[in-house]
Amino acid sequence: MKSLKVRFFIFISGLGIIVSLGLGVLMYSRYHNYIKNSYRTTLADTAALVQKLMPELADTETLFKEARERSPDFWAKVELFNQTADSFNMLYIYYMEKVGDRYRFLLASDWTPEMNEDTIDILYDPDYIGKDMDIAYKTQILQIADKPVVNEYGSAISAYLPIMKDGAVSGILGLDFETSFVRRLEQNAIIALSLSLIPVLILAGIFSFILSLSLTKPIARLAENVRHIGAGDLDSKIIIKGKDEIAELGNAFNKMTADIKTHIENISRITAEKERINTELSIASEIQNDMLPKIFPKFTSHKWLALFAKMIPAKQVGGDFYDFFYLNDEETRAVFVIADVSGKGVPAALFMVIAKTLIKAKMLRGLDPASALREVNDQLSEDNTLSMFVTVLLVCLDLETGKMAYANAGHNKPLISQNNGPYRFMELKKGIPLGMLEASEYQLCEIEFHSGDRLYLYTDGINEAMNSLEEQWGNDRFLESANRYRDLLPQEFDTAIRNDIAEFVSGTEQSDDITSLAIYYK
Repeated sequence: MKSLKVRFFIFISGLGIIVSLGLGVLMYSRYHNYIKNSYRTTLADTAALVQKLMPELADTETLFKEARERSPDFWAKVELFNQTADSFNMLYIYYMEKVGDRYRFLLASDWTPEMNEDTIDILYDPDYIGKDMDIAYKTQILQIADKPVVNEYGSAISAYLPIMKDGAVSGILGLDFETSFVRRLEQNAIIALSLSLIPVLILAGIFSFILSLSLTKPIARLAENVRHIGAGDLDSKIIIKGKDEIAELGNAFNKMTADIKTHIENISRITAEKERINTELSIASEIQNDMLPKIFPKFTSHKWLALFAKMIPAKQVGGDFYDFFYLNDEETRAVFVIADVSGKGVPAALFMVIAKTLIKAKMLRGLDPASALREVNDQLSEDNTLSMFVTVLLVCLDLETGKMAYANAGHNKPLISQNNGPYRFMELKKGIPLGMLEASEYQLCEIEFHSGDRLYLYTDGINEAMNSLEEQWGNDRFLESANRYRDLLPQEFDTAIRNDIAEFVSGTEQSDDITSLAIYYK
């Protein structure tokens, strides 16, 4: 009995401590985020204010001349920086321009007439300035540091605003926000929260002790009868005299025992089935995600090529896939694949893995696209008891010569733009989908690709996307949209196409996988 009381007391007290600490952590987290958002907003607003008050910042040539001459206009700008820094709790406001790969100061809030004459001639490496300023210069977007920098000058969070002129970055406006008071506020908040939790913990302890005394005796009687049920005796009945809640609990246990006995087999069967299905779907989803390349650095930074690919399945696992890879170590021959497997779910995902693996293996052996499709088709057609098939468009591009060889196995016509002309549907020789008929033949086609040419491979989830009125997006809308965004780079182009589709379907549930691969030959 004493053990039950102690455990009950520890449980209730522990629960009170956990809840109290959880509330404390939640309150502190919200307070911390509020402060963080406040000073980030202050930095952004102050930067915007300085930019608005001083449009002449964009003219770095004049600023440098004024700084060299130390003209009255120059000192007026320094004073405006200084007053703004004082007004908004900034440690430092400064303006820099990039000279080659380095930076130099043109204005700073702490400059005085006594400063060295060669101050504006000093060039600083990006490592000294900080990566956030370099990022702001490259992205042309305001950058605010995530963490404060603590040094001999104090604790500060920095922000960097690119100042634009004629579509290019003219200079970087830097602001250092004093954060030492923020740390003091957070420390005081921790102390206040800790002190406020003490009476809560004391009350929780008193309450748990009283509650344990009032409940342990009837619970002990109930526990004796429940042990039989816990041991598996579902025919055992709990008998507790009285009409209080504990007695009602005993009756509830009796009813629950009968229900458990009736449904336990069904529940076990259903649970096992769900676990099996979820396991299959999880495995299929992982296989599919791992098989599709999702990082493009060695392609997007390639001197001849830029591309982007994406697959969004309609269900947990899909039947579409794409692939791209080099055929040689010199990275001058690239292969692109787009495919659509029949069906959905686990069988389609597994069939997709087999098809993708076979296609890549054949191409790495040195086969041309038509021969590769022919051999893959023969292998997929063997013992294909489920009669599954996959449509494939297989492209091989010589990046040095622009010669593109391709073969089609029943796939959609891709979009192609050549000689800076509009997109059109590329003509394809007909071919039977892989896996349908053994010993099928596929025709090898060739075209010349030139600098600036573009190719967009896709599956029918794009042109057959359907809205709530059961209208398909269709080839006409597709082609119109593609030509509207023709000059965009692959990732932006693909995103724009998908946004147009999303606007057309207007929230209608996706019925088919949407897969695409955009290629730009530089």
